[in-house]
Amino acid sequence: RLVALSDHSHDVCFDDEKRDRIWIDLDGDGRFQSRGDAPERVVPGEPFRVGEEGWTARVTSPSGKAVEFRRSKTVPPAKPRTWPETTPPAAGLTRTPPAESLEVLWQRYKDEKAKTYSERYATVNLIGNVGTRESFARLLDIADEDAELNIQNAALRALGNKAYLAFGAAKVAARARMATASAAHALAQALHYMDHPDRESIYIDMLRSGDSNAVSGSARWLAYMRTERGRKAILDVIGGPVTPALRYNAYIQGARNLAGGPPIATVLRAADDDYPTLKAEAIRDLAKLGHPQARKRALALAKVRPVQVTLVTAVAEELAAPGDARAVTAIHGLLEDETLHANVRKKVLELLRFIRAPASIAVLV
Repeated sequence: RLVALSDHSHDVCFDDEKRDRIWIDLDGDGRFQSRGDAPERVVPGEPFRVGEEGWTARVTSPSGKAVEFRRSKTVPPAKPRTWPETTPPAAGLTRTPPAESLEVLWQRYKDEKAKTYSERYATVNLIGNVGTRESFARLLDIADEDAELNIQNAALRALGNKAYLAFGAAKVAARARMATASAAHALAQALHYMDHPDRESIYIDMLRSGDSNAVSGSARWLAYMRTERGRKAILDVIGGPVTPALRYNAYIQGARNLAGGPPIATVLRAADDDYPTLKAEAIRDLAKLGHPQARKRALALAKVRPVQVTLVTAVAEELAAPGDARAVTAIHGLLEDETLHANVRKKVLELLRFIRAPASIAVLV
């Protein structure tokens, strides 16, 4: 593993065990984790945990050329990991009306039909900022009649203006309940920024619609509402008799954005799912939470033949973290599969580069 020293006593020596610190790349990702409680920062002479073992580290040379590691009878308790919390964007966006009149902006929109998306998007967004009945109607015209799908969706997102709530809420709600494809994403966002009072019920209807895009578009914004009803609706889809794509979208966009993240029971269920893409993400989440099942499942999946290409990277990422001989052997087995795509093989080899162990060096050579 990579090891580094930090001289907190500022004397260009590493002999002050009270202030100097040792850094160890415990998870083998080639970096030192310094955020939060800095789990890869070690106090010289004090036990630290590596897997199920206790170790101590001391700098044996004031110049920092040598660090001594010894096993310790004391095994510190594993630090509980928590899901990284997301801060939902505030609902009810009040937009500042533009200096130009709606007539000027509408003419510009018509004149720009041959221009790039970014130029056209800026004009559509300004029309949304106007906040009048007339601009609302213009946005619906763009959504229904423009030849470019991205501009149609830009118009739907621009409906997310609190000024439209009084007279446009019913129309936006009706469209959202019927939306499919990328329009579902745009309208789900508009409901949030419009601060629609019935958006929770609308999101739940979209979740239950059976349309993959509607589920993906609504699940995230429903999770951001932080309500028990919304939480239950998302988890019901993941555990219900729906298609794999719906389960995946509800998990990725919904469960991952819940307060506190997805419940462990939901992550474990997803890790057992027959849908490889969902299984791979669930293994990553188990690893993120430090759950012991992450390693057990990764080792088991590494033995499955033929290799499931969708799972290879997630499995290798989890096995590369401890970097012990058993894990490296399992990764080596993945590389021996001749059906493995060249790009996936390259990713696995890159992971092995971060493991400073004889077994990984033998594989790379």
